[in-house]
Amino acid sequence: MKKKIFGVLCVAMMLILVGCGKEAEAKVTKCTLSKNDVINNYKLESTYEIHYKGDIVNSVKSAEKVTSDDSSIIDQFATTLTDTYSKMQEAYGGYEYDITRGTDNVVGDVSIDYEKLNLEKLAEDDPTMSNLLNDDNKILKEKLQSMYEGLGAECEEVE
Repeated sequence: MKKKIFGVLCVAMMLILVGCGKEAEAKVTKCTLSKNDVINNYKLESTYEIHYKGDIVNSVKSAEKVTSDDSSIIDQFATTLTDTYSKMQEAYGGYEYDITRGTDNVVGDVSIDYEKLNLEKLAEDDPTMSNLLNDDNKILKEKLQSMYEGLGAECEEVE
């Protein structure tokens, strides 16, 4: 009888340990944003893919396209995007980007790896970022998604 109880307890402990050790599944939420700014003569189309496990964001991949028939606006966006991502990479790491200027558009393909990015320093330099972080300086998926939605993006889970 003792052997049966011991066997059942061993099996129960193994099931508990296996269940507790189960890692959260990697998921993706896709947010899309479109803005037609008639006053400033440009159209913005952005897609943000939030890659996360559990409630922690691991990375964001974005594609931003600005279109305008005014080449000075395209030049301004190309310069701003390049300068911004260059400075972010230099200061915090974790950024990979490619900015491509066309005749009437500029496209920015950006990947932010939050596991390589110095989030503690970023939150120190930009206190508004701390609103997105948990106590371990990890980006929380729901807060990041809310930020994108606050900009007007529509978000949905990718199957």
